[in-house]
Amino acid sequence: MFAPHFLKGSAAATAASLIGSPVIGRTVRASVIVVGAGAFGGWSALQLQRKGMKVTLLDAWGPGNSRASSGGETRTIRATYGPAHLLYTQMVTRALQLWQENERRWNLKLFFRSGALRMAGEDDSYERAALPVLQKAGVRYEKLSTTECAKRWPQINFEGVSWSVYEPDSGFLAARRGCEAVLNAFLKQGGKYRQAQAAPGPIVANRMQGINVSAGEVLSADYYVFALGPWLGKVFPFLAPIITPTRQEVFFFGTPAGDLRFTEAQLPTWIDGGRNPFFGVPGNHWRGFNIADDTRGPVIDPSTVEREISQDKLGMYAPILVCVFQR
Repeated sequence: MFAPHFLKGSAAATAASLIGSPVIGRTVRASVIVVGAGAFGGWSALQLQRKGMKVTLLDAWGPGNSRASSGGETRTIRATYGPAHLLYTQMVTRALQLWQENERRWNLKLFFRSGALRMAGEDDSYERAALPVLQKAGVRYEKLSTTECAKRWPQINFEGVSWSVYEPDSGFLAARRGCEAVLNAFLKQGGKYRQAQAAPGPIVANRMQGINVSAGEVLSADYYVFALGPWLGKVFPFLAPIITPTRQEVFFFGTPAGDLRFTEAQLPTWIDGGRNPFFGVPGNHWRGFNIADDTRGPVIDPSTVEREISQDKLGMYAPILVCVFQR
């Protein structure tokens, strides 16, 4: 998983304001080129197409590809973001609503309501500060004691956990499948998709002069949306100081034969906010459950970085499993 630094949700806010722009809303069949077919780009393209725009979607490797931050098997969707992130929490509730609405429209299972558990440590300031934010955003949650947690999820070792926040309506999304589903819906709406590497053209009088997609080929539109995730700082150098892609390794673990304790039916997505900076997702599509380090790793180039696991990280995960889960 590659986690770019964003400036307090500015990228998301910009995309949202563009989609709802009164200027675009009044334009008859305005043309838009969206570069990047991940979660932000794919949904932007689909929503703009639904609003009557003429949209072309571009991606260098395809939606939900293995290099992208929207790739991978799963992504958690949860609303506990600490004290000062009402915007994030509101975005989560709206995103979950849209996923569920479109699941029904497409008759396709993409969201798994496993619940989301955040375990507080000795310093529980983050979790305590999150509660009024959740309440203000209308997110259902439970504040559970360690005893209550241990009774509900006996497969988890709650030693060292002071209490937990549980969101019963949260869970995880099938990430790459979701990106593919959005692309298919976009194409059915009449959108055009092209797999090509794109570069912004020159800007003259505050207007971009097309997008370069190959030697000598330029695509032009009335509006342009760049949803490049970890590549934004590389394509637009002025963003490099605030968008830094780093490496986080995700490990999938098999479980004992016939053991259902680590499936989404019996285990929530979880974040250990005290003992270890790790989070996990229960078994999905029968692929085993996964855990990942919640801290930022070394800075990387998402186009060229090797995807091989590191032995030192693998060695770290074994004691974490012993610490977090019961035998």
